[in-house]
Amino acid sequence: MARLEAQRAKLLSLISRCGSCQMKFCCASSSTYVKKNLLQCYPWPFRQKLPPKSHLPSSLTFFDGHQLRMFRWRELALSSPSLWANLVVETHTLESETSVGFADTVIRYLKRSDGLPLRLKLAICGSANATEISSLIHLAQHAWRWKNAEVSGHYSLTGYGMPSEVRFPLLAELDITDSKELGHFEDGLRLRALSTWAVRPIPRVFYGTLEHLDFYGQSLNNVVEALRSCSRLKSLQSRHLQASKDELEQGVLGTWPNIVSLTADRASSSCMITAFTLRDIFLEVLPALLHLEVDLVDPYPPPENPITPYFIANLIHDQSTSSIVPELDSLHLKYNSTDTFEDATFIHMVQSRWHKPGSDLCAGIMAMGEAVLDLSFSSFFREKLMHTFTDHFGFWMQRA
Repeated sequence: MARLEAQRAKLLSLISRCGSCQMKFCCASSSTYVKKNLLQCYPWPFRQKLPPKSHLPSSLTFFDGHQLRMFRWRELALSSPSLWANLVVETHTLESETSVGFADTVIRYLKRSDGLPLRLKLAICGSANATEISSLIHLAQHAWRWKNAEVSGHYSLTGYGMPSEVRFPLLAELDITDSKELGHFEDGLRLRALSTWAVRPIPRVFYGTLEHLDFYGQSLNNVVEALRSCSRLKSLQSRHLQASKDELEQGVLGTWPNIVSLTADRASSSCMITAFTLRDIFLEVLPALLHLEVDLVDPYPPPENPITPYFIANLIHDQSTSSIVPELDSLHLKYNSTDTFEDATFIHMVQSRWHKPGSDLCAGIMAMGEAVLDLSFSSFFREKLMHTFTDHFGFWMQRA
């Protein structure tokens, strides 16, 4: 309290000295100062218009010690090239070219990032008859620096100004909406992770490097071709995959022993993930699978819920038979229906794969370390499951 009174007395003394001046006295708090000044000098590229400039030609600004430290922090932060190496560019073929300073802001980022590898999120909006986008041209000139890129939009990059001869020697992660544009990135010799809406023929140059594949597949044959060709693939995320028994009987799948992570995500109502798909297409051909996640929370669920008691029963380890996914370490199931859920079957499955510390492991199967059941059920049903699981495993389910 005494310190505050001393600062107040000092401030009143300064005000009295400036009383005869015609200048406006302004005492800015640290939060206000950072908001007004940091954003003034740090315009984000996704702003279509620059923030209004603030001029104080006849003002005197007083900062205490804490505010001076914030001023120093701002200068140090803005002087770091790594801060400017993260770009979020949302372009519109009409508005972005007429916005004040849009392309200049992109150029500022490219210059201040000082040649560091870029993390880029590029969203292209417009029409099929659009002209070149100057900001995209500037980004293409620095394609040799792209390391992580997320490109969304259903329009030709070449039509918007990206030269076809552009090379991406550092590109390691690519998330692209339209797989038809994959041809632009054929020089990505270091590409490790690819996410795309449809698995079309993947450039052969990626076969020896891809480790993570996230696809919205339309054809089982295209998926199988990609999986067979990508010898280093370890992680697979499927958003849409259908197959018939005839295709399975023809042996089109084979076995993928290197994949250790699988996510089956029903991202929209058109995605058909069935119990047949999960077992016969995924689990039977992934003997080294460590992590399995099935996300079925959807506002428009299909008639069949793939997480059936039959599917859970298939995961039960039986010493008399060979178990699927014997090395499964973590299981994450997320869905919002109680119609096909049987707690007894789920508990039996977990018990067959769960071992207390110090107990002998069953031959040919690893102990499962984590089982997550994410439910959107009624509160009454959740409370019932909590007590049931507590009685069997001695722990409480984590509340949603």
